Amino acid sequence: MPRLRTVAFGAAIVAVAVSAAPAPELLALRYGLWAITTSAEQVPGGPAATEARVRMVCWTEDTARRFLELLEGGDRASCTRTIVTSTPRLLLERRECSGAQRASSSFRLEAVNDETLMGAFDASFSDNGHDMRVHRTLQGKWLDQDCGDVAPRD
Repeated sequence: MPRLRTVAFGAAIVAVAVSAAPAPELLALRYGLWAITTSAEQVPGGPAATEARVRMVCWTEDTARRFLELLEGGDRASCTRTIVTSTPRLLLERRECSGAQRASSSFRLEAVNDETLMGAFDASFSDNGHDMRVHRTLQGKWLDQDCGDVAPRD
């Protein structure tokens, strides 16, 4: 049975560019159509603004591999990336950037089983005295092997 090997929040979760680090393992999840629910909370020093979104996503082996490339991010000398845990069931990563634009983040994806995904992204940013915190959560549920008219994302 085909398996999705990784799932992403999308480009928004890879907000901090990092230096080179070993690539994480692919998560043991099914390929096909997924319902992905994300919620985001951004706190720029005041009351939180929260938004939730559900989208249908078609994950293929190519999509999963492109996600891993996206996770590796850009190359910024002032940042470090640490893969704390990388197994077929759990990916836990931390990133730290120093300098005028400081950032700290943690990213967790867990394949609860091959049809259920849970995740969280927490980050704090500081740019010339302006601070912001971001909290994102993700819940994914595999729906079908056939993606129907939902095309894989580039």
